[in-house]
Amino acid sequence: MKHIIFLTILLLAPLPLFAQDTIKLATFRSDVTPPPGAPLCGGLVKAVEGVSEPRLALGVVILGADKPIVLCAVDWCEIRGADHVRWCAELARAAGTTPDHVAVQSLHQHNAPIADSVAHELMAGQVRVIDVAWAERALSGVATSVEASLKSAEPLTHIAHGEAKVEQVASNRRIMGGEGKVIGVRTSATRDAKLREAPEGTIDPMLKSVTFWNGGRKLASLHYYATHPTCPAKHSSSISSLRNSRTPPPSSPPRATATVAPATSR
Repeated sequence: MKHIIFLTILLLAPLPLFAQDTIKLATFRSDVTPPPGAPLCGGLVKAVEGVSEPRLALGVVILGADKPIVLCAVDWCEIRGADHVRWCAELARAAGTTPDHVAVQSLHQHNAPIADSVAHELMAGQVRVIDVAWAERALSGVATSVEASLKSAEPLTHIAHGEAKVEQVASNRRIMGGEGKVIGVRTSATRDAKLREAPEGTIDPMLKSVTFWNGGRKLASLHYYATHPTCPAKHSSSISSLRNSRTPPPSSPPRATATVAPATSR
């Protein structure tokens, strides 16, 4: 049975506000849902037929510690090569920083776009990799959201981080035998019960979270977990999300170790 682990960061003490060199945090959100007919997964699955949940670009801008720092997570399969360079450059321009202070990461759902305009051009007439015109509008929308967010940045006084082990969700794809050789491979949809029941193998099992606070109020949370997200139906052409999973949480979720520290520009 798959489990969903809910990680809770607990405040250990009242958090004082800092009067010195104030660091601020801005949060942004932009809809990057592809329109009907747009290719998904670089054309490897059916194009968009419907939308059950939007695709989003979410992120934060950290201000006051040298140049602004932009962290952005995008509900797309991949943002590759020249397109990734362009995303970093556009978000840097919007935040008033440089591309080396921008991190853009995609979540790698297969029922989501792959941004690769170079591959799209090379495959012209054979496969539609990306809806280029729409992808440009989507990037422009994210950059606009980043720029607008700076006006409502709030003091960032503390950072908390914690982690907890997640069980029975991720696994190593390679199933190793007694002689150290691969005897089977688990894919996104593995029907062989023996392969499914094999040990999870060597993985990073930790769900790690970082939260940003203004005094006693949480501004944003970032969660990191190494897994390959998949949609419920194979080759789904309906944009969906695992956030709708009906799997109940375990009766006693593990408690995370947590650390709270003051934010500082030094």
